[in-house]
Amino acid sequence: MRRIPLMVLAAFALAAMSGQIAFAAGHSKIAFLGYIDGYPRLFLVDADGSNRTPFDPPGVQAGPATWSPDGTKIVYGRNDPNDSAHSGMVIAAVDGSGIVRIGPGGGNPSWSPDGLRIVFNCGSRDICVVGADGNGLTTVLDGGVADLNVYPSWSPDGTQITYAHNVSFSSGLVLRQIYVMNADGSSPHNVSNSESWDDYPRWGPDGRIAFMTAREVVNGVGIYKVFVMDGDGSNQHAIASERMSEYYPAWSSDGSGIAFTSDRDAPGCDIDCKYELYTMTATGQNVTRLTFDANLVLFPAWHGDGEVVDTRPPTVQCSGGSTGWANANVTVACTASDPSGLANPADAAPGFQLSTSVPAGVEDSGAMTDSHQVCDLATPPNCTTVQRGPFMVDRKAPTISVTTPANNAAFVLAQPVNASYTCLDGGSGTASCTGPVSSGSPIDTASVGTKTFIVNASDQVGNQSPQASRSYTVSYAVTVVQAGGGLTVRLEDFNGVNRSSASIVLTLQSIDGSSVTGQTFSFKNNNVYKYTPPHRFGRGPHTVVFVATGDPVPHTVSFTN
Repeated sequence: MRRIPLMVLAAFALAAMSGQIAFAAGHSKIAFLGYIDGYPRLFLVDADGSNRTPFDPPGVQAGPATWSPDGTKIVYGRNDPNDSAHSGMVIAAVDGSGIVRIGPGGGNPSWSPDGLRIVFNCGSRDICVVGADGNGLTTVLDGGVADLNVYPSWSPDGTQITYAHNVSFSSGLVLRQIYVMNADGSSPHNVSNSESWDDYPRWGPDGRIAFMTAREVVNGVGIYKVFVMDGDGSNQHAIASERMSEYYPAWSSDGSGIAFTSDRDAPGCDIDCKYELYTMTATGQNVTRLTFDANLVLFPAWHGDGEVVDTRPPTVQCSGGSTGWANANVTVACTASDPSGLANPADAAPGFQLSTSVPAGVEDSGAMTDSHQVCDLATPPNCTTVQRGPFMVDRKAPTISVTTPANNAAFVLAQPVNASYTCLDGGSGTASCTGPVSSGSPIDTASVGTKTFIVNASDQVGNQSPQASRSYTVSYAVTVVQAGGGLTVRLEDFNGVNRSSASIVLTLQSIDGSSVTGQTFSFKNNNVYKYTPPHRFGRGPHTVVFVATGDPVPHTVSFTN
């Protein structure tokens, strides 16, 4: 059998209040004990789950509470380690003010319908009644040494009290049963009469008693369900058809709704489960979860109508996405849920997706997804617009800028030229930026020819830049040695070193603008080249254009013959 949480009345400590509780006449509100901050404390919450507020200041311990019939006051067990005068069984206004001590201690109070008396457990086994002014304390049921009598609750006419009492059956089992007695303690009798654990009776405004019982068995394990019965014990039945756990029922003031606690959303739990607060109609319909972080909720008390207006939008959970930079648009998968149901069931299953829409070639560190509206089936519907982000989307490769060598630049053999280039990325950052040499290092001018300088870059998410390619030429410097009686030249590098060689042939292309074929310079032993124009060109100034082996640049020289 699944164990129900044990309650120690003096085990509640509370955190700071953020303000006083606003309470309007006729407003539907639930008091409950909850382990929300790691230890039990008294809370008030609207019957739709909103406006949850701690009742007492920090350090105050509290036990189960109940409302006055007019909903203006609360009675509960209170232990303030710094204020013994306001500890014990106390009455307070619903905003926490005006605390009045009506007894030295006790728990599990129930306020009489006329508002004049309070019944409560005045010991571990006894039931007492005291005036709402703290006078006339009377023990109406003495448990003696062995009898346990707990959770008293007034009948709607104030003439009887129901409570839970331990009973020994002929089978040898000792089980808790639901009893009823007169308000003066006379004629106690068993009304549930079941060989099952029946507990926590609450008398409703229509004369029926709600209680929790472990009669239902699921997979061989007893689970607690909320049952109701007439005040004489007849017509016992479960309220809800769901075979899910339900503990500590509490009627709404008009009897149309029941609050309860449950571990139904903690599957597989058996001991020390997380019990949250729920409501349902008195017929077991429209089960609605009110708390999601309480860990353990006990002893709800509901004042106000049970006709709860659903004002909460659907709950949406999304998964996926990236916390860092992504190289593609981000898509998250979302599912929605709502106790009243969803206008579009597909929002729950299979769910919906939200995606960013960053264009190619763009970096966006604050990209938001598209939006999707989810509505429930409440009247009027509650809707929420779902959007996720910001996400960091990098769909742009680094920008490569090559300053040196410029495209089609011309350099002289052995000329010192340092490369200059950058790779900039405004998104995830540059991961690599590589050329034939690093920026600031000399480029290749060690031989003549047409050269290609290529830079590649990528960013941290793998975007690859298009190659930045620059073409440049390296050629000889030509020095005129003699410009009379023909033309004598030599080839040099940037530093003036003579690079003339018999293996390097100078081929004439034109003389004075006229194309020439098949004519070359003569290489001389003193490492120079000489060219003598044909006689038809005569004496006087001439201009020749020639090329050297391997040199991509034609050279033009003027001389006088």
